[in-house]
Parts: sequence; structure tokens; C-alpha cells
Amino acid sequence: MHRKSSVPKMEANLSSKKPKKISQFKRNSDSCTDDDTQYEMAMIEKILEQTPDIREEKVAALRKAIKSGAYAIHSKTIAERMIKESLFDLYLQTKDKP
Repeated sequence: MHRKSSVPKMEANLSSKKPKKISQFKRNSDSCTDDDTQYEMAMIEKILEQTPDIREEKVAALRKAIKSGAYAIHSKTIAERMIKESLFDLYLQTKDKP
């Protein structure tokens, strides 16, 4: 049985800060050239510059939930995700070997 977290969803608060999608920057062309790749890389760099390293609103909401005792930690879910990630990493390592 999983309890629903009382931490509010922050995506709605961040919607005005979201960078444009890469597809909005693409040129109208059917072929891909080095210029296109450089152009897309420049657009990716711009998007990364616009993206905050720390989502302050989400951090504040989590701190508030932790302080009030409303933040529930599901150790089983955390353990499952750690194992899945570890297995995936092992898979990627063995996939590249001949």
C-alpha cells in the first residue's frame, strides 16, 4: 500500500521557466550536416543555460514536508530503484564487450 505524498507537484510552478524544445530551433531541412549539428549543440547549450541547477521551489516544498513529518520515505521503493539502476549499469558494461 502506497501513501500519496503531501509534497505538491512543482511542474506547474515551473511551466513559465521551461526552455523551448529543441524541435522549435531546428532548421527546415531533410539532411543533417556539421552546421546543423553545431547549430543544435548551440541551442542545447542555450537551453542548459536557462535551466536552473537547483529547483528552489521543489527544494523548499521538500524541506517543508520533511520538517512537518509529512514526507514519507519508502525504503523498499528506493532499494528497488537502486538495484534496477545497478543491474542496468552492469548490462551496459557487458553490452559493449565483445
